[in-house]
Amino acid sequence: MVLLRSCVGSYQSGGVYPLRKDTAPAKLDKAAVQLLAPIHAWRSSWRVLSRILATIHAHAERFEAMPDQQLRQSSNELRYRLKASQLSRAVVAEAFALIREVAGRQLSMRHFDV
Repeated sequence: MVLLRSCVGSYQSGGVYPLRKDTAPAKLDKAAVQLLAPIHAWRSSWRVLSRILATIHAHAERFEAMPDQQLRQSSNELRYRLKASQLSRAVVAEAFALIREVAGRQLSMRHFDV
């Protein structure tokens, strides 16, 4: 007879009735959960950041078409909007797109989406 384990309990391979309740997690199981917690946090933060990337790319297309003088004006305007909006996501995304475009022009090194 083969036993299958699940999060609810143990089951026989031929039936669907639990034989017994699972025991409490051991110390090793708890340690594994603590080690994997940062990975789960990273995944959720990546989901949030990937939403902002679409906004950054939309602004990047607009900034690529601007001449240098207009980029300077946009940076001054953006500085005041950042202070007034208290770092809202939309304004921060626009600022990052501007910084990335300026870095690409001046340093020939563009920030990646990492």
